[in-house]
Amino acid sequence: MKVPFVALLATLAGVSAAAPPCDFKGLSVGDIKTPQEIMRTLGVMDYKLNPKEKDIWKNIDDIEKFGSGYVAEKADYELGPACFNNGDSQFCRIPNGYSKNTVGIGNNNDPVSVFVSFRKGKVTEIDVGFDSTMWDAYVPLFKQKYGRNWGVERDPDMVILNRADQSKIKVERVILTGKTEGINPLTNDHCTIQATNYDIIFTHYMPVYQGMLSIVLVSKNL
Repeated sequence: MKVPFVALLATLAGVSAAAPPCDFKGLSVGDIKTPQEIMRTLGVMDYKLNPKEKDIWKNIDDIEKFGSGYVAEKADYELGPACFNNGDSQFCRIPNGYSKNTVGIGNNNDPVSVFVSFRKGKVTEIDVGFDSTMWDAYVPLFKQKYGRNWGVERDPDMVILNRADQSKIKVERVILTGKTEGINPLTNDHCTIQATNYDIIFTHYMPVYQGMLSIVLVSKNL
């Protein structure tokens, strides 16, 4: 009996065929990548490397009005796609819907933000931010790619504050956590996968309400 080549590789690597992948758009936690390779894998060709960031604390009035998170996100958007590889700052960041460098998902290639953390060249975490209103459309995508075995937590009383006008809305927060660890078949690294429809209790710069898909490397540093 012939064994399919892909299945044979998975068997030789000790990888279960049922294990979810640890990647987003072909970039996987556990991969060894340069910042340039990270951006190229995500399809972003125009970006800055180690740019000087805006000191948001110089505009304390905006911080008091909107909050530091909102002001920082606005500065990130204005800077555009960038990678930082200086000492403790090792990450690549792609703002949501940034002109021609948009990273998108779904049938309409809806824009998302991407934050990739790495240490000594190894990708350790991938966070994908998306418009919360698209949650129902994206859950089938998550299940199709990362499997259907998820734990579900619900908080029917999450309150999100808009600091600009002090208005509040109450939403039901849903957290999906993959019950099966993902695997990078090339490195045999494992990952955890989680998704939520609302990530924090404050509004964002753009879009105002955001969900998050997070793929996190399971550390071997024990």
